[in-house]
Amino acid sequence: MKNEWNLPREEIKRFVLMKYGLKIKNIYFIPRGEVSYGYMLISNEGKKYFAKIFPKTRLGKINSKKIDFSLNVSFQLYNKCNIRNVVSPILYKDNKLKSDYKGMAFILFNYVNGVNKEIIKNKDEIKNIAKLMAIIHKNS
Repeated sequence: MKNEWNLPREEIKRFVLMKYGLKIKNIYFIPRGEVSYGYMLISNEGKKYFAKIFPKTRLGKINSKKIDFSLNVSFQLYNKCNIRNVVSPILYKDNKLKSDYKGMAFILFNYVNGVNKEIIKNKDEIKNIAKLMAIIHKNS
């Protein structure tokens, strides 16, 4: 299990307000991920977001650069192709998909509970989706 960083919650709230224009009420650490650190953010209106923060370590910097491709692909699939099953990053005020928090890459997504409402029953379709996801993952 991953240990939580000692990131000041109030500072993250101010950062998200400044960069994304969102007022955050609560922040919860999610102890998952190999390199990046994940946090669930809940706005004053009750909307949930997922923040992914990459550390300043060598591995964090490498992974932060590698994710640019998949961020752009997922953003295009969601916003241009209208594919709603894709988790897409949220643009911040500078019209970019990744912002900088104290020298660390910061990416904000709408929070997804991990349950897909549309269950695919065709095994061939599942295999094709898995192959596509593997290609995207490998290249990002």
